[in-house]
Amino acid sequence: MRFNNRFTALLRSHPYTRPFESRSPSQKSEAVGLLHQLASHITCGDPQQLYEYLLQHSRIAKSLLPEIRHAEKAREVLDNIKVMHAAAPTKHKSNVLSLVANTYTRRDLQEGGFRFSSTQYRTAKRKADSGILSLSDYQRQVPPSRLAINQQTKALVIDYLRRNSRVSSATSARRSHSSADLSEPIYFLEKPKREIYSQLMAENPDLKLSLSKFYNLSPPNFKRAQKKTDMCQVCVSGEKVKRKLGSLPPTTDPAVVETMRQQVGLYNQHQYFKGKQQKYYKDSIAQTTSTSCVIIMDFKENFKVGGGPVETRRNFFERTQISVLGFAIFYRNEEGRFSFNTSTTFRRFSVTIPYS
Repeated sequence: MRFNNRFTALLRSHPYTRPFESRSPSQKSEAVGLLHQLASHITCGDPQQLYEYLLQHSRIAKSLLPEIRHAEKAREVLDNIKVMHAAAPTKHKSNVLSLVANTYTRRDLQEGGFRFSSTQYRTAKRKADSGILSLSDYQRQVPPSRLAINQQTKALVIDYLRRNSRVSSATSARRSHSSADLSEPIYFLEKPKREIYSQLMAENPDLKLSLSKFYNLSPPNFKRAQKKTDMCQVCVSGEKVKRKLGSLPPTTDPAVVETMRQQVGLYNQHQYFKGKQQKYYKDSIAQTTSTSCVIIMDFKENFKVGGGPVETRRNFFERTQISVLGFAIFYRNEEGRFSFNTSTTFRRFSVTIPYS
């Protein structure tokens, strides 16, 4: 009865002279409460049905509250995307999630019923930021420094190695895909590989190639030049004869085979005594005490230092010959710790070599 009296009095009264926005908060609350009481009265105590109909199906709501209709449609679209995300294969879940990753926060999506891992959300967020909105399979992003090297880059590396090397008469065997051994010429580098790499990058600034990749692309037949001096004649010739003996054809003259076998036998005997000498040498050093020592002496004369794989005629003849007398003393100190000292004496002398 009280509500009827209030509503009747409201209808019989004159309209308010002030708009709703200019009222005080208490007056706004009173008006909303009266409206809610009216909705409860005409719906038999269930005003929610009236509100849902007003917002979803009423022309009044469509004309007065368009934002609410847009929000409802957005909610329906979000629900459809949620269903699609739940049913999508694992490889496509991040693609579907990227449709809403930039519009809603992670918390909003989880509260809306989406189920995803942190990694999947980060992937979807990255795709949304990059504008990659498709159902194509996932392609891992590869930095430019790790992209596959094409054949042109490989050929360029080999070209720079050949420019800074000299070909040798020796060859190396390489096994091909057809299981046949192919012979390749051996190249001796005239510069360190790091220096060749620096030259390559300086002349090709747009080339994406790291130093480690340059080393990997260098073929094994490009070798650093080595120079061995004062080699034992038995060791040098014996190793060559041993390799040659293992590859002789069956039609080789038996006398030649027997001579080569004798040379290989001498070489093996030489290697046996070499191993024994090294063993005795190490044992002698290991057995030193605080009152004993081992002295190693070596003398070389008439040799030149400072040579390289490529020398001009002037550099070769102007280098001074020297002789070296060296000592190495191995001993143990008073505390029993192993120590050694070295002493070297150099003697320089020049030799005039007449030539025409």
